[in-house]
Amino acid sequence: MVTSADYDPNTTPAMEPPNGQLPDLDNPETMHGWLIATAAICLTVSLLSILLRTFVKAVLMRKVEIEDYALVFSGLAFIAFAGVALGSTNLTHHLWDLTIAQALHVLGFENILGILYGFVMFPAKLCVLLQMQRIFRGSKRDSVFWSIQVLIWLNLLFYLAVTAAFIGVCSPRAKLTNPLLPGKCISINASILVTSAVNIVSDVTILVLPVFGLYKLKMAVKRKLIISAAFSSGVL
Repeated sequence: MVTSADYDPNTTPAMEPPNGQLPDLDNPETMHGWLIATAAICLTVSLLSILLRTFVKAVLMRKVEIEDYALVFSGLAFIAFAGVALGSTNLTHHLWDLTIAQALHVLGFENILGILYGFVMFPAKLCVLLQMQRIFRGSKRDSVFWSIQVLIWLNLLFYLAVTAAFIGVCSPRAKLTNPLLPGKCISINASILVTSAVNIVSDVTILVLPVFGLYKLKMAVKRKLIISAAFSSGVL
């Protein structure tokens, strides 16, 4: 990204376009409409599911557990996440179609999304893991129970670290959107790659863990297959 004082950050493209492309700062190509549609669908499905579960647990069953509060918190954080994502149309533009000033503004929005991400993901995973623990543990503290405990604490520590990394990405923090200030920043790309890799491992582990729990249950094979199919819907 160009940051030299020799350029006007309000009129200079943030990067050179690829071969065959020209920067278009006045009428850039955008996918903001797709972002709005995706956010609307995800919010609708997620929030309706949370509301339905909350209604069943709070009104019909009259038994609200810790995981239910965690899921509601995750839903509220997801609303905030979507609101920030939709708050800047520049997030869906090519970098060469943005000025330096606009690109730095986008960095600020992306950083806020990174901070909110842990508040969305950890409570959601905590809900799944605690629900899984209630299903499989019974009165025993077996390998499944301890595996779930390890996953809960590892995820908590990981998302705390990720959130702290995004909050302290630059010192001073103002350097994030003003790179000419003295100070230093850590690599945002490295944080995103590490987060993606750990999330994949965590999600796969949470998906596979019920298989071992079902194996230990004393029930008919047919019923185990039905329950396995229900858990397999998590692949979606």
